[in-house]
Amino acid sequence: MSLVDLGCGTGFFAIPASRIVKDGIIYALDVQKEMLVTLRRKIRKRRIKNIHVIRSELHKLPLKDGSIDLALLMNTLHEVYGKQAVLGEVAKVLKPDGNLSVVDWQKSHGGESFGPPFEERIGLHQAQRILEHRYFGLNRVFRAGPYHYGLLLDRR
Repeated sequence: MSLVDLGCGTGFFAIPASRIVKDGIIYALDVQKEMLVTLRRKIRKRRIKNIHVIRSELHKLPLKDGSIDLALLMNTLHEVYGKQAVLGEVAKVLKPDGNLSVVDWQKSHGGESFGPPFEERIGLHQAQRILEHRYFGLNRVFRAGPYHYGLLLDRR
């Protein structure tokens, strides 16, 4: 299995995924150098062999077309500029039967003491409209804790 964690930060999702995808490969992409330095340190400390760290913008993914089984966009959708261009890139690197999993912050009052400001958040229905566009179809919505929503999408 091949997985890409888009906007991986310091590896909050990539590191646990490396234990699930034992015989596969994880590509951990982020634009912020400092985050990737921290992630590389964690990988060395834990002796993880199947995570490849790549500094990259999401608008031009340095991955082979049709090579990825699952793309993760975790707590990142609200930060993405040019969302349709990025989704086009994600669709391009996914295998024909690949999936995109998106988890992001609910747009509800009460949880603003952590996470992005309320006005920067994208609600579930708005996220569905953005994601169920040209490249992806909704597979299912899932609970992702008290402050997040989750969507699993199929590549079209």
